[in-house]
Amino acid sequence: LHVDRKIVDLLAGEHLEPEFVKLNPQHAVPVLDDNGTIITDSHAIMIYLVTMYGTNGSDLYPMEVVSQAKVHAGLHFNSSVLFPRMRFAFEPVFSSDTLGISEEKRDYVDKAYQLLEDILENSGYVAGKGLSIADFSCVTSISSMMKVIPMERERYPRIY
Repeated sequence: LHVDRKIVDLLAGEHLEPEFVKLNPQHAVPVLDDNGTIITDSHAIMIYLVTMYGTNGSDLYPMEVVSQAKVHAGLHFNSSVLFPRMRFAFEPVFSSDTLGISEEKRDYVDKAYQLLEDILENSGYVAGKGLSIADFSCVTSISSMMKVIPMERERYPRIY
């Protein structure tokens, strides 16, 4: 699958320019333009790409209802637990907060690490017995959070 990438400089406000807002009125990245079909939100983009171009019945996004529901649960875990904590952790970085990251914020992020560690206990994957788009989604948020609030490797061996 060939993809032309365009970097959007958020710090320069490129996501607020009329051309970008026309693609995504929410001013958020990522955005996929697949020959005029515009898809926003990373989860929707992954589902779209795997469904449109992937192998039918792929473990990345299984067609079987129970397995697919588990993938959806993993995606929603990312959007409702991990991603908000990532934004919370990055807030001082983007606001030039000279006080740094409070212990309260560190604890809040640490709870997310623990929740994911618990999820991985059964199979080592977010949504079942194999790699899925839910794993890609969660690892993206976790790896970003770790840049600001490092994870203790010995406390979270399954995530590592």
